[in-house]
Amino acid sequence: MENLNVSPEQMNWDADGFYEIYTVSNEITSYLRNGISRLGNFYGNDDFGAKFLETWQPGVDGLVETTDGIGTGMKTTSTKITDSASLYKTSNDVNNGLVR
Repeated sequence: MENLNVSPEQMNWDADGFYEIYTVSNEITSYLRNGISRLGNFYGNDDFGAKFLETWQPGVDGLVETTDGIGTGMKTTSTKITDSASLYKTSNDVNNGLVR
């Protein structure tokens, strides 16, 4: 049986790229959380401030959740690619053993 036409080495290389995106996304999320937490009560405690918060807070929460979700998705993708690369390598090793 022939080896599968997939390069586990290339898959691992690509998985590293996804993991790097995960790392950067986590840094961005952390900067957002830290920066937002340092903002004062710039919107005031009146009706206008309350109206502002009705749109501001959900927007901020959505932004943070989005960057966090992107990072989680990239980490999961990286892990799955690495797992698949391992399976392809094992399959190729078994195929080579059967030919001998």
